[in-house]
Amino acid sequence: MNEDRFSSARIAALFNAAQPAYVATLALAGLVMLVLWEVFPAALLLAWFGALVAVTLARIGLHRAYARDAQRRAPDRWESLFTLGAIAAGALWTYPSAVFLPGADPLLQLAVIFVVGGTIIGATGVYAPSPAAFYGFCALPFLAMVAQLAAYPGRTYRLLALMMAVFGAVMVRVYRDIHGSIVRTLRTQIENEDLVGRLARSEAQLRDAIESFPEGIAVYDTDDRLAVCNEVYAQIYGGGRAAGQLPGTPYQVIAENAFDAEAVPAEFAGRRAQWVEERLARRRGGVGAVRHYATRDGRSMQGRFVRSRAGGIVSMFTDVTGLRRAESALRESEAMYRNLVETSNDLIWSVDTGGRWTYLSPTAVRRIYGCPPDELLGRAFGDVLAQEVRDRDLAVLRRILAGEPVFDHETRHLRRDGSHVDLSINAIPLRGAQGAVIGATGTARDVTAEKAAAAALYENVEKLRLAVDAAELVYWEWDRETDQLHWGRDPSPLVGDAGGRSTRWSEYLEIVHPEDRERYLATIAAAWEQAGACSNEYRVIRQDGSVAWLSSHGKTLADTSGRVYRMIGVSQDISERKRQEEEARFLAYHDTLTGLPNRRLLDDRLRQAVFLAQRRDARVGLMVVDLDHFKQVNDALGHRAGDAVLREAAHRIAGSLRKADTLARHGGDEFVVVIPDLQLDSDCQVVAEKILRSLEPPFRVDGRDFSIGASIGVSLYPGDAGDGEALLRNADAAMYRAKQLGRNNYRFYGR
Repeated sequence: MNEDRFSSARIAALFNAAQPAYVATLALAGLVMLVLWEVFPAALLLAWFGALVAVTLARIGLHRAYARDAQRRAPDRWESLFTLGAIAAGALWTYPSAVFLPGADPLLQLAVIFVVGGTIIGATGVYAPSPAAFYGFCALPFLAMVAQLAAYPGRTYRLLALMMAVFGAVMVRVYRDIHGSIVRTLRTQIENEDLVGRLARSEAQLRDAIESFPEGIAVYDTDDRLAVCNEVYAQIYGGGRAAGQLPGTPYQVIAENAFDAEAVPAEFAGRRAQWVEERLARRRGGVGAVRHYATRDGRSMQGRFVRSRAGGIVSMFTDVTGLRRAESALRESEAMYRNLVETSNDLIWSVDTGGRWTYLSPTAVRRIYGCPPDELLGRAFGDVLAQEVRDRDLAVLRRILAGEPVFDHETRHLRRDGSHVDLSINAIPLRGAQGAVIGATGTARDVTAEKAAAAALYENVEKLRLAVDAAELVYWEWDRETDQLHWGRDPSPLVGDAGGRSTRWSEYLEIVHPEDRERYLATIAAAWEQAGACSNEYRVIRQDGSVAWLSSHGKTLADTSGRVYRMIGVSQDISERKRQEEEARFLAYHDTLTGLPNRRLLDDRLRQAVFLAQRRDARVGLMVVDLDHFKQVNDALGHRAGDAVLREAAHRIAGSLRKADTLARHGGDEFVVVIPDLQLDSDCQVVAEKILRSLEPPFRVDGRDFSIGASIGVSLYPGDAGDGEALLRNADAAMYRAKQLGRNNYRFYGR
């Protein structure tokens, strides 16, 4: 028992009993004051009565404070405060015993003795819950009374004192009995409250348990009336009433409701009374039996009756509709998986701990081993292993039987005809109910054809790789979603240091030559848009600053939904080819000896200059420069020396011209100068004189000096001719005129 609760109850009883005593105390005090008013001074009596009133009011205030304390905590503290009030009141009641006992009037003495004694008698009941308060209140007035009586002379007073002592002893005994009775009563009351609380909690827990029970449950008393049930039970057998409305309902009514709820056999159709009677008889004789039945809405139920210890019956039912459906689905699933296993191309197998076959799926074992399962069941696993893998695979089997799973293990087995079959095996330990390994089970897939195809594919890939390497091609893949660019081999010979075989396409784009980048991106974008192929020739700038020409061919790839996500292709360094093409183009338009534009390029430049002059209303000057005395060099030293003179002459003449001017070799020792955007005719005169001055220094060849001048003919557009061909013809005529006039000079056409 909780002692705090007992103490709180005891102090509550103390305060409750003391409340009417406050008024009685003041009434008795008033009576004493009236009786002794003529005997003792009024001031003394009033002072005593006033003090008693003050103490009583203080005790009433304490009582009210206690009443306001709803929690009633700290009962010891409240008892101490109450005891202090009782002691104060008892001390004031000492005055009638010690001070207000009139010695001259025996009748008044008896009256005072009776009042004090009555107060003590009343205290045994009022202060019964608290010994401290009782003894605190009674001790002083009682002892003072005994002492006062004993102090008076005469045997009568001593007899009264003795009688008061006996009276006190009796009151103590009476008080103890009353106090003990109150204590026992309070403890019994608390125990009863605890029992009632536990009973209420138990009933609530039982109701909650029954209500929360997922299945239908009802408890019937010994009179076969429903005591309690949950809503699941009421929904079927309540006849439309809720669970809280069913207690007290006879089982016969429940049985009648069951006729409407359950699927009744055909022989009882329309025979409610007979069905209910049979139900009651079955209930009386079939307690404990499990019954399977169906409801009218198609649910499957499983129910039973159980006799309780108290003599009543507990009725329970379970909705097994889901279980029945699951069992049906399980049977269908087992049949389906059995069919899958038996018809699977992959072998489903199991062995015991001794390594002997215990199961082999029929279809696959015939296809893989060429024999029915019966020929292998019971035989050792090692009997079908090829010799070259026997020891290894037996060790693998021991690992599996030791508890280690194995996946994608490739092995080779023997068929009935002695041929080999390559298998890929997955296997796990087979464990019993206690977790111990009782064998192994797994699958085996025939990979003979796959391995042959893989070998052929590898051979083809290797041939392709060799061909790609021989052609100095580099294979690449670009994933547009991840921006990842993967090279088939080291691309550094192609593009320099590209960050290894895997980089980002956006980073690779940075090394594409700025002049080619826009064209490169446009070609790539068109391939992505059209989901097609693309070809590109472009330049890249290597890390060392060198420029390389690449030829790339790519093809986009799409996933199964048609979304283009990847491009694959090859790239090749075509720098040498580009160099050769550039050299061929140069040779097609330039003189091989001097590197100057040849007649073909001269004609193009001259036509372009005349065309632009026509559009801009400008002028063009044309000079034909023919070296003088050049034949002497060839005759003296040969053509090699002559070639050297021609190269030097070309160099000197070029130094006399603007960058916009064109110097071409027209054949032999003849050169042509085209001067576009000519401002004044005299500008041609300046150029001619510069050319002549550049040729004045001797030409030193093989240790000999040769003086070689030039004869220059000048023709102007549009004054001398209207097209390039006429300009050239007129300048040539002017050049011959200059030679006729003494060489090493120049002449304008028509002048």
